[in-house]
Amino acid sequence: MDMFKHSITSCCNFKGALITLDNKYRIIHMNKEAELLVNKDTASVKGKSYKSIFTTSGYRSMYRLHSYMRMVGRQHVTLNLNPCEIYFVDRKTYEKKNLTLAPAFLAGGSVIGINIFISCQLDLEHRALRRCNRSGCHNCYYIDEIPSGVWILDNELRLQYINKMLLQFTGETFESLSGDGWYKILHPEDVELLREETLGGILRRGYVLHEIRLLRYDGVYRNCRVLGTIHLDTKRNVAGVIGVLSDISEQKDAEKKVFRGQTKYRSLFNNMESGYAYFKIIYNDHGEVVDLIFLETNCEYERLAEQNQENFIGKSIKEFYLDKSDEFLAYINENLHRLLKGQTLKIEEYYEEVHKKWCRFIIYTIESNRLVLIATDISYLRKPIREKVNF
Repeated sequence: MDMFKHSITSCCNFKGALITLDNKYRIIHMNKEAELLVNKDTASVKGKSYKSIFTTSGYRSMYRLHSYMRMVGRQHVTLNLNPCEIYFVDRKTYEKKNLTLAPAFLAGGSVIGINIFISCQLDLEHRALRRCNRSGCHNCYYIDEIPSGVWILDNELRLQYINKMLLQFTGETFESLSGDGWYKILHPEDVELLREETLGGILRRGYVLHEIRLLRYDGVYRNCRVLGTIHLDTKRNVAGVIGVLSDISEQKDAEKKVFRGQTKYRSLFNNMESGYAYFKIIYNDHGEVVDLIFLETNCEYERLAEQNQENFIGKSIKEFYLDKSDEFLAYINENLHRLLKGQTLKIEEYYEEVHKKWCRFIIYTIESNRLVLIATDISYLRKPIREKVNF
């Protein structure tokens, strides 16, 4: 578990909830924000299905979430689900949240499950929009006190109002941004996105959600999320678009750090000079190891075994090492007490008859049901000795 904790340190700057699931979608970790969000502490839900704390709205939505989880687990990709309506079991409430699904890696590069990042900002933005629309007044006290940037555009997307916080963020005045002047604080590549998709998206879905780059007072473009919906005047007629903006640069930076960390570990993992195999340990009723199932291998192990990764994953070690698997399992059982205490087994020289190679093995466990085998080809060291003996 220390290796697991080390692998998630790059997530600590994420301003939101983080829930880590194993490969069977059971909870193994939650940060403090997640515990507050679901109203549960990690200890009380550890080992339980994520459905014990939250679900998505409707059968189809749940099916899509499972499909995305399988994709993340198998292909090691990162997916953003924006927005997603979530039902929190303990609080018995539905809330719209931004979800990011990413593989959860151990420090050694092995995938142990899925990280679910939940942004807690989106629901606050929806509430701010409802409050602004209920006010029906551009100079409303409530809008200036909202802890997010707010702008109101007319039906031609000309700026009609901007609140105090957004003026402070941009360092501009209302006079300089009114009408079409507000385009100058947008990144040039994002202008057409807003112009072409804002009104159409609202008419189709009732809201729009964009990520844009906004020029801050110090001349730096910041990543911002814009949640927009129809703005109503005092007579409840459509008067344009109202948008709530939030600076999400720190969140994006945290996501990049997670991705870079994953990429770094994967690169290290696949460029090791030694072969790496990660197994699930299968016990019988007497606590004896009866089989090892391949969960992951690196490129060097595949080269040593002369097999592709697809041939290994989910397969028994007995399928590849028919003659030697029983001998190897007997060795594991003989030293199982040492492995479970955290000790490492080393086999300095072993002649692997199947592929005619001399190997050095290092064996250790991560948990009671996970085993790591590191194999190094040392045939080049043995070859001169064997040639001398043959001579």
